[in-house]
Amino acid sequence: MYFEWTGGGLLGYLFVCDPPQQTIDELSEALLASRSAITGAVQGFLQAVATEPPGYMGPPSGAEIAVHPSGDFLYASNRGSQTITGYRIDRPTGMLSVIGHTSQGVNGPTNFVIDPSGRWLYVNNSTADSVAQFAVGPETGELTPAGRTTPVPVPLMMALRHQD
Repeated sequence: MYFEWTGGGLLGYLFVCDPPQQTIDELSEALLASRSAITGAVQGFLQAVATEPPGYMGPPSGAEIAVHPSGDFLYASNRGSQTITGYRIDRPTGMLSVIGHTSQGVNGPTNFVIDPSGRWLYVNNSTADSVAQFAVGPETGELTPAGRTTPVPVPLMMALRHQD
């Protein structure tokens, strides 16, 4: 979960479909953004952005969103297009712009996590029985396959714990 106080109110991005914050719609492939006051009351709709690459015509199936530890990037998985889509967050407005759609090494992305350092993103590939590692570009947010895939039978959920 990520919250940021701006002059216009509280801007939030949540991992689950819980209006009035940032949500992913499993059935329409849309990522929705809204602004709310500290009380949680919706103050206004910001935007809807696609989680699928341009030209994708298959079924929608958004699964999860997560904000990078820097607060500069947001990622969304889509099981229909078999992609992880990256977005840059405009901090003053909360608006999202697409960085890119990563499909190499992504197969049935049910869940993904970003490590606490922000250097790595790990994708649970439920239909490929594996977890794939991606490097996160620190300035751009672009995802690059790290060439490391770990066999895991039907991985559905993952959580990372920071250890000192």
